[in-house]
Amino acid sequence: MFGFGKKKKEDRVAVATVALCVDGAGFLPLQRRVNDATARIVAADGAFDVAADEVAAVARALLDHESSWHSGALAGEVFAAEGDAQDFLGEVYADLSSRYASSDDGREDVERDGTSAERRCVVMVTVAYRGESVDVERDLHDRLDAARALQGIVALREQRTLLAAQVHVAPSHTDDRLSDEQLLANFPELSAL
Repeated sequence: MFGFGKKKKEDRVAVATVALCVDGAGFLPLQRRVNDATARIVAADGAFDVAADEVAAVARALLDHESSWHSGALAGEVFAAEGDAQDFLGEVYADLSSRYASSDDGREDVERDGTSAERRCVVMVTVAYRGESVDVERDLHDRLDAARALQGIVALREQRTLLAAQVHVAPSHTDDRLSDEQLLANFPELSAL
């Protein structure tokens, strides 16, 4: 759910996260695409242009694999001050990073026996931008809403209005599994698409 404000369009800064659980044929290519994006962002020391380009590329990849979307969520807030938006963005980053526990070897604590878990991942794309985007600032009811939100993120990058961009994937290792229980516990906001 998006927290809309009564602020004038030019005075507002929005932070939005699109989260999609992906399974089936799209799972492996999307998980690899997000891992590649993360590696490029890290290699560029988090340079904004690299991060924004990679987040837009991940959004495009998600659009290319729409048939693999299992569930999704869209959340965000609108702020009058850029500093408040930046603080919230930090909170979102910490929250999304904590959604999957790491084991002692640094890998996500997920099922590996394949009996009660699926080959799936949750891809989370977060952006901050100045102004308004009706495509991104919507409630997510179905695949069309999710597709419009992702298209909106790509458009924000093309218009050069992004202020920040982040991407997460859980689990990040291709041989890890995400059980129904883990999905429900760590991503309760996801609803079926």
